[in-house]
Amino acid sequence: MVHTLAKQTITRVAAGLETGEAAGLAEIVELIQQLSGNANETSVEELAALIGKDIVVTAKVITAANTMGYNPSGVEIATISQAIHVIGFNKIRQLALALLLIENAERTLNPHEKREIAALALCSGLMAEAVMNRHGTHEPEQAFICASLRNYGRLLMTTFMLDEYRQAREISLEGKSEDEAFRGVFGLTPLELGHHLLETANLPESILKTLRSLPVDAIRQAATSNEIELLVLADLSVKLGELALKPDLSDADFQRGVLSLSARTGRVFGLDADALVSILGEASHQLNEFARTFNLTAISQQVNPRLQSRIAGEDPIAVRTAQSAARSLAAANSKPPVAPATSLSPSEAASTSPIAPTDTPPPVASTSETVFQQAFESGIEQLASLLDESPVSMSKVYQVVLKSALQGFAARDGLILTRKPDAFYVNALGSGPLFDAIRGRSLVRETDRDVFGIALQRMEDVFIYDATDPKIVAHIPAWMKPGNLASFVLLPIHENKKPFALLLAGWSEKKTKSFSVTQIRQVRSMLKLVGTARRLTQN
Repeated sequence: MVHTLAKQTITRVAAGLETGEAAGLAEIVELIQQLSGNANETSVEELAALIGKDIVVTAKVITAANTMGYNPSGVEIATISQAIHVIGFNKIRQLALALLLIENAERTLNPHEKREIAALALCSGLMAEAVMNRHGTHEPEQAFICASLRNYGRLLMTTFMLDEYRQAREISLEGKSEDEAFRGVFGLTPLELGHHLLETANLPESILKTLRSLPVDAIRQAATSNEIELLVLADLSVKLGELALKPDLSDADFQRGVLSLSARTGRVFGLDADALVSILGEASHQLNEFARTFNLTAISQQVNPRLQSRIAGEDPIAVRTAQSAARSLAAANSKPPVAPATSLSPSEAASTSPIAPTDTPPPVASTSETVFQQAFESGIEQLASLLDESPVSMSKVYQVVLKSALQGFAARDGLILTRKPDAFYVNALGSGPLFDAIRGRSLVRETDRDVFGIALQRMEDVFIYDATDPKIVAHIPAWMKPGNLASFVLLPIHENKKPFALLLAGWSEKKTKSFSVTQIRQVRSMLKLVGTARRLTQN
């Protein structure tokens, strides 16, 4: 049974990778394939071309390469090739991988679990790199790669089999070990999945050997085996990252976990509990640098605050909030009933409410969330009715989609681009100043190296929070300027992973609030029906 489940899991994930459905994951494998330990086998031009496949990562690599942390000499860098020559081959490869992980951690429309695992992979790599900078027995960049990749299987599961991943996590909370829970649902553990798929990608043995469970006598072997030492470091970094980033773990439990790690595997590197917390501090500092350079919201507002709480010996916000709520409840239960007080003003009510943890949605839906839900539920019902018509009218289908998007997103601008033989056109479907300025024109091709090309090539939603950011402006086509959009979202519409339309919704003000997992599912459910409608028109 387990063997059958494992084969099904591997087949499903491998098929997903081949379709290009997962932004950044295929590029991670390509980058690692170049990290075989023999830099002479890959030319500067080959590496530059590989990194250049992703326009967002390209821009970020060049931006980072011009910062003091990577380029203290201050040499101006304008291309990937220049960056490689100035900063060094290995450092650029490691930086590119870090940025791919950051992109997965920051992408708002990614599931929460995937963003958390991407953040864990990044933190794990940074901590392993920090240990090697102190210890000196391996290249720090190699340590970064090995520690980061121990999370690769989880990244794949949260990308292609999210519901099953959540099921396994729930089972593990009911008393079973994580390995037992994942084998029961997937037929293999995340570590085994990552090892299998990276092995079939012909990654170097030196990396693959760090993607396995620790041998029973790993601590003793580490003293005489460089391979085992690197495996121990990768495992230590991931476990320390898991402890540090767990939002509902109290400081007392965190300290006990760190003591256990230092006694077991930390001693291989001469790291006691205080030294492990110091390593966290170095990783946090590097994350701060990334966040400041690239204006990263999730890193600066969610990930780093947890690390800072650990370093300061404080409970993270989720624990503090739960404790505050428990104290308030206990106090309320200890007092006799009193007559209802007069109603509070909105400002007074806000001042008495406990602070909600960053990762926890509010228990009661806001008015905007209710409008969103009603708009897309209505759109899904209308599309379901249109599918029963014969013939199916794609014009009517698009009208429903556009109306739902404008209402649900509370967007000023909305338009649908549809594929013609050579490009995507703006037809008679749209609303707002941007649509008025560009209707009837051929505007987008899948090969474009901008945010539209990214959405179509990767088949992934793209949410631009600040379209006025100079780092983003360079990747927004000139024809969008008349619309003066401060924020916008791009949603590819496809059939069998082949895009045939693209939905844009935009706002004149900058958006700061992300979409919930439930909202994302509603949007994708509606767009999936559009794909079904198109298939029916072609039968």
